[in-house]
Amino acid sequence: MNLPSTTELIQCHSGTSNFNYDLVVDWAIELLENNIETESILILASFSKPVNSHEITKYLDNALKELGLPTFSGNEAIFGQVRYRLTQILNNNKVRDQLTYLFNLTLESDYNDELMPFYLIYHGWWEFEDLGANYYSNGQTVKELEKELKEEAIKWLNEHDESTST
Repeated sequence: MNLPSTTELIQCHSGTSNFNYDLVVDWAIELLENNIETESILILASFSKPVNSHEITKYLDNALKELGLPTFSGNEAIFGQVRYRLTQILNNNKVRDQLTYLFNLTLESDYNDELMPFYLIYHGWWEFEDLGANYYSNGQTVKELEKELKEEAIKWLNEHDESTST
């Protein structure tokens, strides 16, 4: 089965309070484009954005069950989202937005120690933009902060190899 790259992220939907359910519509459309079709996937693809999370959740859970995929919770859900965001950062896809999302995940996970490097880089980046100085991390320019972020991303991904997750 040729599943979209966002599948693991979608499986983490119930693991955090700020999940963007608009992504589910795009995921369902991509499934249909890959000739993966179930009743729930068709319903998900028909939703208009912005999506009401309360309306879509039942259909998403059904679609995951139909595909034989688990829904992740707890650290598994948080780390799945972190993996996705870090991959986006390494692919230069909205780096600052992804870092902000990682910052929010750190807050939501009660300052999980394994996410603190991203929390500190976020603050350093914000402080550099706001004050012109950074006292939270090593980077002293946006370019250096982005390099530091990508180094931490690679390190984190290597330590949390996807093959060890469900």
